[in-house]
Amino acid sequence: GIAKETKSATPKVNPKFSGRIVCNDIKTGRRYKEISVRKGKEHGWVRSYSRRDGKVEEEVHYKNGVRDGMLRRFKSGHKFPYLEWSYVNDEIHGIQKEFYSKTGQLESIKWTDAKKTGSSDTRLSFNKGGALESIRCGKTSIDVRDSRWCGRNGIESEVPLYREGAKNPYKILRF
Repeated sequence: GIAKETKSATPKVNPKFSGRIVCNDIKTGRRYKEISVRKGKEHGWVRSYSRRDGKVEEEVHYKNGVRDGMLRRFKSGHKFPYLEWSYVNDEIHGIQKEFYSKTGQLESIKWTDAKKTGSSDTRLSFNKGGALESIRCGKTSIDVRDSRWCGRNGIESEVPLYREGAKNPYKILRF
């Protein structure tokens, strides 16, 4: 056998198996998980689906049984992810993005370093209109714009911050 049904969402897999496992709900027949496997371990994309509507809720990339790559989460009924996180060797590391799920508009982007116990470095937050709402400049550039905004190009800059729906900035930062 390839896999045995268990009470957990992920079946136990034969350590020699490589391929794709599709898990279906016994009552409805609806798919709730797809697992790419190499030598008995998750390797490649693993997708979880809503048992209500069958749409993707989460997709995460694995390498030799640990998260390594992109993780995306979706809210039921929305086609855009509400977050994208980057993993390296099962730890959050790199650029992390959060989105307004109805529109797919970027809400925030930050850099997280797993070696510094998940500490965040540079962070940008945007309102629903796409205007910059807050900024924290760290050592790591995460977006083409933050190089200019944070003065990484050697030129002093003024950065206006906007609240939701406001036409005028509530604060102007100088870097």
